[in-house]
Amino acid sequence: MNFSMRDIHGELDRLAQLPDQARMRVLTGVQEQIARLRQLHAPTEVSTEDYYEVLCRAAGMMSDAIPPGSRDDVLVDAEESFREVMAADVSESLKAWAAYSLGTTVSEQIDVAERRRWASKDGYDPEEQPLRWSLRERLRETRLLLAGTGHSPYVEPILRSKALCNLGNALDTSGRWLEAYEAYQDSLTEYPNNGNAAGNIAELLASRIRLRRGQPGHYAALFNRYARLAKRLREHTIGISSEAAADGWDALREIDGVGHESHDGDSGDFYQRWVAQNRLALSVAMEGLGSEGPRWDDADVEAALIPTDSPTPLAIFAAVNVLKSEYLVARRLAYDGIVELADGATDESGTYAETNDNSVFGQPAAKIVLAQRATLDVLDKIAVVANLYFEVGDPADRVKFRTFWTNRKTSELRPELPQFKPWPNYRFALAELAYDVDENGLYADAQLLRNAGTHRLVHVKRDGYTGPTRDAIVSVGEKDLASASLQALRVARAAYLYLLDFIAEDYLAFGDEDQPTTLIETRLS
Repeated sequence: MNFSMRDIHGELDRLAQLPDQARMRVLTGVQEQIARLRQLHAPTEVSTEDYYEVLCRAAGMMSDAIPPGSRDDVLVDAEESFREVMAADVSESLKAWAAYSLGTTVSEQIDVAERRRWASKDGYDPEEQPLRWSLRERLRETRLLLAGTGHSPYVEPILRSKALCNLGNALDTSGRWLEAYEAYQDSLTEYPNNGNAAGNIAELLASRIRLRRGQPGHYAALFNRYARLAKRLREHTIGISSEAAADGWDALREIDGVGHESHDGDSGDFYQRWVAQNRLALSVAMEGLGSEGPRWDDADVEAALIPTDSPTPLAIFAAVNVLKSEYLVARRLAYDGIVELADGATDESGTYAETNDNSVFGQPAAKIVLAQRATLDVLDKIAVVANLYFEVGDPADRVKFRTFWTNRKTSELRPELPQFKPWPNYRFALAELAYDVDENGLYADAQLLRNAGTHRLVHVKRDGYTGPTRDAIVSVGEKDLASASLQALRVARAAYLYLLDFIAEDYLAFGDEDQPTTLIETRLS
């Protein structure tokens, strides 16, 4: 053996400098270095950490070297290497890097498979199950891996930012545009020079404008802002991605007819500021409040197709009114509890026994727990509204958000719910969101706390708390409780807006004279 770890490092450095046109040389060279690395792996030759760090780097270079969709075998090899690193006894930072690389590689494999499927078809079959749904387990793993690295304290901000940006891409490809926007914004928070995150925000906004949804003037103003930002960050984009990605953002052209970037409300109203800062307005606005008026939670069903013989033609509007009002109450309750708990509010009529374990009892914490439960109850009622509007026929008392969108026996997406086009597909978006509102999903914290708060006893402790468990008495930290409540509010807001999109797709697709339906538009009071 006439080579060392230093030789492998040096050769990988050299390969990394080759231009994009030399991708196949890079691929062959990296594969050779991985083979040499395998020969080196012995306790006397190289440390475990060094070995797996080089393997992770080489596998990433290998997957980056191939044009999209050209070599499935290379992506499979890279995936196996990343999984090997994650299973090894290595540092948390290296595991997080491998998780990011694995999530990105699996996501790319699924995107390639989906593109191939559509390329092989003559047209769109609305009865066909989306490929992404058949791969839902791998997709959920991808989201969890990217989110894990995106919030890992063991890696540099730039890697967290890249992971969150790729999480946004995965969500956006699934039609979950609001969650994708949040992920891109989180990416820029971690690393403000991530031009890919800025460019992806611009593309997402452009898609909403093309769909003629929401507030096009507001979207156009934000599009121009982030398109300009992506162009200014060209050199950073080349550094963290590629020159081709930077060229793509340079090609973005500003949009005319812009409106406001954000309605921020009354600067002296702390509740309005909190709602705007956390993007919790029940509005199609991406930033701030829905409008400058006093009723800024303005996302409503604009119109709906109602059977001409319906005895209750306005039932869908009443149902959505209930959803909105309950969300708004839960949001206000969460705000009051979070602020009062942080401020140590003393306006309390109850007396509480001392437990000598740094527990905090009283109304503020209870408000947050109840708000979190009430918010996730709105999710179940969103499924009830879909069941009502699309005339699925399930007994209302058996409808649950997490299970409504799929056939209980086959786990396939329900054919009773219409699928209008491949993308955006709101039946799929809602089903995938429901799949993430699970103890094993992207929003596990919110679901676990909801379960604990519904069936067990939850209280706050300053330290030594258990977190959500299946025990009769559960303790949580103040910050964790507030975080889970905010997560629940964001999930419910996303599901509400996806439902409105779903209803809009229905009347846009079937609103013609041959349908035995009447188009009824919203009248606001």
